[in-house]
Amino acid sequence: MTTPTQQGLFQLVYWTWLHNYQVIALGFGCLLAIGLMLYKPKRIYMIFFVGFFLLVLQFEYLKHFQEHLEDQTTATVILQESQSRARKAISLFFNRFIPFALYLGGWGMIFLGMIVGGRKK
Repeated sequence: MTTPTQQGLFQLVYWTWLHNYQVIALGFGCLLAIGLMLYKPKRIYMIFFVGFFLLVLQFEYLKHFQEHLEDQTTATVILQESQSRARKAISLFFNRFIPFALYLGGWGMIFLGMIVGGRKK
């Protein structure tokens, strides 16, 4: 392999990692929870999977879906430019509520799994 090809592959891996390191780690958590569920089915592994999945969904929502959903909803619901209260409500819902709910739900499920798994039988 030539040096420019090696350098190009290194840059590809490096920039892919920088762009997606959080979702790679969270996806690994999802895969680990699925593997543990298949190996020895327990409720705690399902709780961990749901928690990691909600965090992956929150990451992807913020990175790719948020702006498009807000624009689509605004274009559909608001028919007049004077409806600033509706625009603020839509913006608040898509920019604050959904990301916060996914974040809180994901970490809440992970902490719930730790509590359920840590209590004595």
